[in-house]
Amino acid sequence: MKYLSTLLIVCVAQVTFAQKMLVTLAPTTAQLFEESIPVKNPKKANLATGSMGILGVQKGYATQGYTYADLQKKGGEAFTITLEKISPLPAAYVSKALELKKITDATGKVEKPDRMGMYGITVKGTELNSTPFTSAISKSFIDFGYKMDESGGVFENKDKGAIDFAIGSELLYFSKDKRGDGYQVSIIVEWSIYSYSEKKVIKKIITAGYSDTGETQFNPELISAFKDATQGLAGNLEFQKTVKK
Repeated sequence: MKYLSTLLIVCVAQVTFAQKMLVTLAPTTAQLFEESIPVKNPKKANLATGSMGILGVQKGYATQGYTYADLQKKGGEAFTITLEKISPLPAAYVSKALELKKITDATGKVEKPDRMGMYGITVKGTELNSTPFTSAISKSFIDFGYKMDESGGVFENKDKGAIDFAIGSELLYFSKDKRGDGYQVSIIVEWSIYSYSEKKVIKKIITAGYSDTGETQFNPELISAFKDATQGLAGNLEFQKTVKK
């Protein structure tokens, strides 16, 4: 019985230990955020709460993040988040024709209907497939240099003959904070590139986004985080190669 008790204590200690991971961010000048709150780099992360997440942010680099559930799957006592530089499009680069498809909230935490607030004031909800979100994402691709159809909204009923690829996005992780007067928002997005010619999704790429612009309204800050995640996709060499004409 004593041996069994000792074995149980050792096993519990090992499980507890396995929930801890030292997360380091490279380059070291980048900022690490846990649940949208700045933390020291490196950070001893407690992975017991798998719904939490951690992001690395640096100007000129693609924001990258992981949920603690994903870090648990990687295993080990330490992990380094290495940020990749955003690659501008090469000279004379021409993309095939792109369009934005549905944005899906897999977290179940973001999309909310409009509601009546205090004193009869309407509080705007969050609909990811509304024009403010889809237009901001489309414009981010266009500003980067891609050929993007931005005729409005999510384009379900158009003739697809002139479009080569549809880009869909699924929100995998979301957190927000409110320090000072404005919001801070962190997201992780999985992008799907659908080929109309092949009639299937040919590639999936995960990027992250962070925003702290001082916005006192939530939706504009979330849109800014999506634009950051879009920059990560647009500046991804694998994506550039996939949609090149």
